[in-house]
Amino acid sequence: MRIESSVTSVSWLPLGAVQALPELAFASGVAHYDPPPPDQLHDPAGLLASDGARFLNQLRAFIEVQEGRITTHGHLGGGRIGSTTLRLGPAAVSFPGAAFPDLRPQPQVGNGWVRFQQTAGGRTGVAAPHLVRRRPFVQLAAPAVWTTLALTIHANGRSDFQMTGPAHSRGTGSTTTPAGWPKRVA
Repeated sequence: MRIESSVTSVSWLPLGAVQALPELAFASGVAHYDPPPPDQLHDPAGLLASDGARFLNQLRAFIEVQEGRITTHGHLGGGRIGSTTLRLGPAAVSFPGAAFPDLRPQPQVGNGWVRFQQTAGGRTGVAAPHLVRRRPFVQLAAPAVWTTLALTIHANGRSDFQMTGPAHSRGTGSTTTPAGWPKRVA
């Protein structure tokens, strides 16, 4: 019997998350904040395609069980970085982000369970100015975002998940993965 499970973290930019210099782009309407992601994520790729999130880390995995024993297992899924859309009046231009390679250590295999881990992330498509503590005190760089997820699948069909490392966003000074995530994909 094959048992599949998944967990997904979503990085989005909530209203008011950006401070200092980049806020001007949001206040003028050139850039935009994201609405909160849905509680049940049925179409992760569609959320990115509709510009509703900045980044997804979708850890999907499977185990195969025969007579109560795990015979094989494997990773599925992966990280996806969205595009950044800038608007000036009726015109809009989208800039693709750049994904980092997914990091997947060897799964841990125990008596009746397998634990998978995945770190995924990338850089957004547009550089943004942000304040730094050293000269010249302002830096122009595309923000980077990443998360580390863990998923344990048990031979009895149960699965557990967690965000094993904090969500990170570097470049704007904001953490964009909201509390309560990751959510199990239905």
